[in-house]
Amino acid sequence: MAWAFGLGAAVLGSLTGFLVVSVGTLGTLGAFGLMFAVFAAVAVSKTSMSRGGVIGVFIACALVGCIGFYMTTSNVLASELAAEVAKSPDMAEVGQATADAAAGVAGGFAGALLSVGAFVAALVFSIVGSLVGKKA
Repeated sequence: MAWAFGLGAAVLGSLTGFLVVSVGTLGTLGAFGLMFAVFAAVAVSKTSMSRGGVIGVFIACALVGCIGFYMTTSNVLASELAAEVAKSPDMAEVGQATADAAAGVAGGFAGALLSVGAFVAALVFSIVGSLVGKKA
């Protein structure tokens, strides 16, 4: 049953990648981690699984969530960067295909860095959520 809570956190956490432009990097990572904290607290209190078991389940689900988070953030950041490059007066020299390729690479790199941060946030917040959930 804790897997259902973990996968729910992973799905909702990966959708927070769309917030990266409007909320900012730290806000997005905080929202990602908060999903895992809340779901871990509920999983500990509503299931018969131990804290360690819930943390293990949530670590596995954090890996799944970070894959989805990478896909959303890299796409959002690449499209945002491509829109900024298109406004540049030097666009005629570079060419549209080259600019789109560069934006895709930069978005993918930034998405990968944010995904590592999201995994750390999910790990820390899952531990905190499981500790708080047993007390509540």
